[in-house]
Amino acid sequence: MKAKSLHPWSVSAQQAEEIQRQLAPRVKIIPLPDKIGCVGAAAVTVDKEDESIVAAAVVQSLPDFRVLAVAQARRKAGFPYSAGLFAFHAGPALLEALERLETEPEVILLPGHGIAHPRGLGLASHLGLLLERPSVGCAQRLLVGHLSAPVEDSVRGLVVSPQGEILAAALHTGSSRPLYVSPGHLTDLPSAVSLVRACTGPSRWPRPLQEARRWLRRLSHSPSQIME
Repeated sequence: MKAKSLHPWSVSAQQAEEIQRQLAPRVKIIPLPDKIGCVGAAAVTVDKEDESIVAAAVVQSLPDFRVLAVAQARRKAGFPYSAGLFAFHAGPALLEALERLETEPEVILLPGHGIAHPRGLGLASHLGLLLERPSVGCAQRLLVGHLSAPVEDSVRGLVVSPQGEILAAALHTGSSRPLYVSPGHLTDLPSAVSLVRACTGPSRWPRPLQEARRWLRRLSHSPSQIME
């Protein structure tokens, strides 16, 4: 799995926003295949000891969640952390870890938004597009839109853009706080929600993301809060 080189990473905030606007129309929203045999996930933190960005990526089989592959990457940050521009801060490390996986995942869960983003290109959409791989965003906070009324017991509401487009679902996954699930690339909302439900265990995070976060804590000398 090799990422495409569609843009430079060493850019200003204004240039990063323009890159997002240019890439967003390339994102494809289509259903996932009916059967998924393995799921990838990646997580990232900052190692407070040397201020490097540490990323961990895993692949697990479905439905038994056996760990098939693990990879890691460590890089110096080339772009400051900023809400809405997370991919430029953490993307290079996450991509390096994902590219190192010896087993290629059929779909990737990422700790950020997909299309539920001010410019339609959150972390999951951005990296899914670069990797040409189906991707799903799982985020803890909203960046854009408002929440509709509850849909069903496990869906606390749909995230609706100011233009009325449905961007994400607020999914109950074993915590009092919802997880905002949105399509990244080559997925749609119903299949993204279905996949996250299939991967949900006792934790708020889907099992593959929880496993990536567990490996991340092993790899960091002195981790700060795991980021999204």
